[in-house]
Amino acid sequence: MGRAKPAEKQETQSWARPAGKTRGGGHAHSTSSIPASTVFSPQFAHSSPALTLSGIMSLSAEYCSDKTGDRGGGGGALAHQRRLIRGLLLWATLLTLGLAASITLHFINKPQEQQDDRNHIEPSKVMDISFSPIWHQKDMVGLLHWNPVNTSFIEGEKQLKVKEDALYFLYLQVTLEPHTHMKENYTITIQSKNRGVFLKGLINGSVHSTGFMGKGIKLSKGDYFNVTCNPNAKIQTLNSETYLGVIKLQSI
Repeated sequence: MGRAKPAEKQETQSWARPAGKTRGGGHAHSTSSIPASTVFSPQFAHSSPALTLSGIMSLSAEYCSDKTGDRGGGGGALAHQRRLIRGLLLWATLLTLGLAASITLHFINKPQEQQDDRNHIEPSKVMDISFSPIWHQKDMVGLLHWNPVNTSFIEGEKQLKVKEDALYFLYLQVTLEPHTHMKENYTITIQSKNRGVFLKGLINGSVHSTGFMGKGIKLSKGDYFNVTCNPNAKIQTLNSETYLGVIKLQSI
């Protein structure tokens, strides 16, 4: 029991050695930053050697942190990361605004371009032909004669010739003279050589007009069609009262 005390004293003195050259010639770090209770208490060092070692490791890490200047726990890297995030957010915002402006301009200019396309129609692409009556108003007419405004895809006067295979929309109105004695009904028909009668209207004693009639139909190149009134009657020649028109819907 008497020999244990000098050993305890020697261990305490080894922990308390001042800074300076070590026995091997190297420099030893100062123990000024180590708590006195840890270094100079033989009882603490003897009773809890694990806690003393962990305390020394913690102090060494703090010492290294002080030497390298990283007191903020990676503050330099965090600041750089924040600057990078701000730059990315700014870039994404500018990109979104540019895309929104581009889409807005696209939809603003598109209706104007469509309007210009509708207004600019080449003569060779006329899709509508209207016909005016060319008989005398006092004549009793059975087969109606027409004068086409143009002959791009329909031509003729009595027998109207189809020049192109296509899907057409034909519309017609026939009005009798107001002084016509309505003793019987009148039948107005449009018929073709290949399709027969495909549009029919009736004029009875209560009205003097068929009203507006129309129908879509496929007609072939070389086919003929005409407009007839049965029985013959005096028919008005005003374009607002009697007219015929053909619209080309789609080529086949």
